[in-house]
Amino acid sequence: MTVRHETSRRSTSDSSAFVNISLSDPAVLKVPPIIDPNASSVIFPIVPGIDMTHLAPIFSTADGVVVSPPSGTVVDLQAGAEYVLSSNDVSTATWSFRAVEMRSPVLPGFYADPNIAIFGDTYYIYATTDGFPGWGGNVFYVWKSPDLVSWTRSKEPILTLDGAKGTVPWATGNAWAPTITSRDGKYYFYFSGNNPSYDRKTIGAAVADSPEGPFVAQPTAMILNNEALTTNQAIDPDAFLDPVTGKYYILWGNGKPLIAELNDDMVSINQNTIAAITGLTDFREGIFIVYRKGLYHITYSIDDTGSENYRVGYATSTSVHGPWTYRGVVLQKNVKYGILATGHDSMVNVPGTDHWYMAYHRFGIPNGDGTHRETTIDRCHFDADGFMRPIVPTLTSVGPELIRRRSNEFSTYD
Repeated sequence: MTVRHETSRRSTSDSSAFVNISLSDPAVLKVPPIIDPNASSVIFPIVPGIDMTHLAPIFSTADGVVVSPPSGTVVDLQAGAEYVLSSNDVSTATWSFRAVEMRSPVLPGFYADPNIAIFGDTYYIYATTDGFPGWGGNVFYVWKSPDLVSWTRSKEPILTLDGAKGTVPWATGNAWAPTITSRDGKYYFYFSGNNPSYDRKTIGAAVADSPEGPFVAQPTAMILNNEALTTNQAIDPDAFLDPVTGKYYILWGNGKPLIAELNDDMVSINQNTIAAITGLTDFREGIFIVYRKGLYHITYSIDDTGSENYRVGYATSTSVHGPWTYRGVVLQKNVKYGILATGHDSMVNVPGTDHWYMAYHRFGIPNGDGTHRETTIDRCHFDADGFMRPIVPTLTSVGPELIRRRSNEFSTYD
């Protein structure tokens, strides 16, 4: 890993480096400064609402090194400032210092695999509860927001995967990567969990009259990974309403992506429609599909969630059944800003607009890893041909956007 946070020290004999970097008022830092020695840059992640044009970096250097401007000088870090290190009157290095308002993560704490949706005039996120060894969390919560910025969590879990002691009788732990859709006033929540009866991960469903629950889980799992086509693990479901045909689908898989039509009961699949999805280069997991202006867009995760190189691949098709054309990596790490392991995304379109947002997780900042991940959101843009442009992950995340619906309009992101 080529990025570090100012919790470690470099040798004071290094005349091209800083040590003990902070601000004269460290309270304005949301997390410690992010230092990229390879790029000779320091990013100061600042609490929202602070004037970043008048900040004073403080630091130490090796003996005999002179820095211009010196430690404690008030500078405009919003525009960025250059710091020149000299030794024996010879310039040894030039560093860039910059402050960034840090609104990421959008959900406090460790949450991963976010599924973002819109119901009515409210945004919702359903996610894996992270921070447990072996991804062993056993509860799902629902988060809601009026504007993509201010999020509140349900006080109690909407489902608990704890066998007879929980609310999902067939599942014990590994409450992973949920998804949700609606039909005829009902809300259908799909998720994966550990199924001790089969000694593997399976996918189940729960139903509610509200996107906030209470959800009632089906007594048995709906995808067992013993169907006509199987995948490495039956995980990471994605529910999709095809606006062209009106059919509901579920996509899932690890190592090998699959798709099937949902039956009218919405809690079982039409076994005769299970099909493999091909053309997704380096597919690992976390499949997600949306439709926009005649094109279907699939995003998915590449590499292992514990790797800083976890990233999002992208493919398009004119049919939900393919063929799919790989379009490259659309989201990947941004080392300069300490943003690593960007993956397992979902997308949402704000009704009445062509505004699209991607929710995804990354390693926690600072010092996160594959079981300590945080959820954030960035804006998506499309080019003139209708293809998604590469997304540059940010610490700033997004500003507020309200959903403006007619009072009789109530639909999902699909």
